[in-house]
Amino acid sequence: MANILIVDDQTSARELIADTLIREGFDVQQAASGKIAIEIAAHQPPDLIICDIGMPGLSGYDVLTTLRQHAATSLIPFIFLTACDDAQSLRRGMAMGADDYLVKPFTAKDLIQTINARIKRQTQVQAASEAKLSTLRHSLTLAFPHELKTPLHGIHGFAQLLKLGAIANDPDKVRDIATQILTSAERLEGLIENFLLYGELTQILPGSTRLATLQSVDAISLASLLKDILKRKAEQYNHRNTYQLHLPAKLIFIGSYFVVSKIAEEVIDNGFKFSDPSTPIVISATVTRAAPADSDQLTLEVTNQGRGMTPSEIDAIGAYRQFH
Repeated sequence: MANILIVDDQTSARELIADTLIREGFDVQQAASGKIAIEIAAHQPPDLIICDIGMPGLSGYDVLTTLRQHAATSLIPFIFLTACDDAQSLRRGMAMGADDYLVKPFTAKDLIQTINARIKRQTQVQAASEAKLSTLRHSLTLAFPHELKTPLHGIHGFAQLLKLGAIANDPDKVRDIATQILTSAERLEGLIENFLLYGELTQILPGSTRLATLQSVDAISLASLLKDILKRKAEQYNHRNTYQLHLPAKLIFIGSYFVVSKIAEEVIDNGFKFSDPSTPIVISATVTRAAPADSDQLTLEVTNQGRGMTPSEIDAIGAYRQFH
């Protein structure tokens, strides 16, 4: 049966909930303060936490914030207890990552139904995560080694050519081969960097320093950013005269330079990689007003003439997935 941690500074309320849950067959742990709750959760993570909001010392909000910052406790279902139906407090709790709430006084039936619903949902989430992880493992096993071997074959093959005596005496050929080796090495480096970045992104937790870094904002010149990416990708894929760039005049926007440049580079690279060099590629950006009224939304579009994808292939897009 699920193990549930009850956090409430009022002994009578805490023990009443505990008695109800024990009768239902749940394993129960109790904490009389937020500090004790955090210590218990860290050493013996429960399957679910029921926590009062208004407590002296560390409030329920503080407990939730602390637990969400650590990998071992970040995904534990968290139910707030509140003494009044205060919409503002409830919205704050849900915005911070709480999974549900109960307003005192509540019935034993309400308590059990809420707990069972959260545990069922957590089981479903875990099953979906396992399925996704299994798919990722399968994709890594099949696709990623192939992606690594392609540039490695290039490096190996061109290095073998350099050993030939006739080529060694031809500076132009040596220079061309060295360029090909460098191109393959850069491709391999990019694959490894993306692999490491993907692994890092899947481990980022709410409130972490790394997340704050990724969410930092810069004033970005979209034209400068895209022109630099396009120049490199056009040369890489021999699309020197077949792309068009359509942008609003002097567009400067606020965002994370790392995030925006990474997204733009990956999508543009994909557009060039899967197009014939003789076909056009169009990159355009539009700005539209979005809610709230004082903000704008930037949409970046990359259009190429690739072979296309079926609806089922589009639905199956994921990390390290390859199609044909």
